[in-house]
Amino acid sequence: MCKFAVLGNPIKHSKSPLIYNIFASLTNIKCSKYTKILASKDNFDIIVNNFFINGGLGMNITAPFKEHAVKLCNNISYISNITKVVNVIKKQKDGTLFGDNTDGVGLINDLIRLKLLEYNNNILLIGAGGVAKIIVMFLLSYGCKVFITNRNIDRVVDLYDFYKQLNSMYNIVLLPIQHINKYNYDLVINATPVVLNISKMKLSNTIKKTAKFYDLYYHKNYKSVLLKRYKEKISYYDGIGMLIYQAAYSFFLWHGVYPPVSLTLKYFNR
Repeated sequence: MCKFAVLGNPIKHSKSPLIYNIFASLTNIKCSKYTKILASKDNFDIIVNNFFINGGLGMNITAPFKEHAVKLCNNISYISNITKVVNVIKKQKDGTLFGDNTDGVGLINDLIRLKLLEYNNNILLIGAGGVAKIIVMFLLSYGCKVFITNRNIDRVVDLYDFYKQLNSMYNIVLLPIQHINKYNYDLVINATPVVLNISKMKLSNTIKKTAKFYDLYYHKNYKSVLLKRYKEKISYYDGIGMLIYQAAYSFFLWHGVYPPVSLTLKYFNR
């Protein structure tokens, strides 16, 4: 019997099981239910290994384990090899574990769907964790200039150094939070769950009237906090679309069938 799961901490809020079940229904894939697994830094390795030893076939990895998950894979994709970030694992026929990352392609697909992305856009990226490392690569490939800020500037410096090694730093600007008002942005992307810090940023002074705000997170509270402060200047979009697109590529990796994303989006009124 098929076994699939999503693992993270926290995990209660995850919509991945619902999305997976919708995909399975729309593609007539017959599998056991997709489950949520709460893990900690101390038991992450044990949980993942036991899951696949006991018949697991596929697992999504969410925060804060995406970078650590690379170590548990026997083989990884090109994008995961460069970034050292994994958000999906597949058990192959020979029993080895293959890791990949679908965050970047998921984000770009949703930004294109929403008509939020244009060549040479100035994009402010808030956050410098594992998901930021992935999406910066895709935004650069689209010709965008990416301004990166984070409450911990050391993480931003680490991210910049990473791209410097790839000779891709020419379109990246490091910004301490207190300096974000130096530039104008076409699009703001939130890649951190620390909403209170974001809500204190004086973005209204620097965002164009036509600018958009894309939030990788999709909880009600995130939207309300941001809109209360910037409701007259920001068109807000949450990350449900990205979640569905990246999940679709995971589903394809596991089953060899790409699910109908447009139909799935309708389940979430998108």
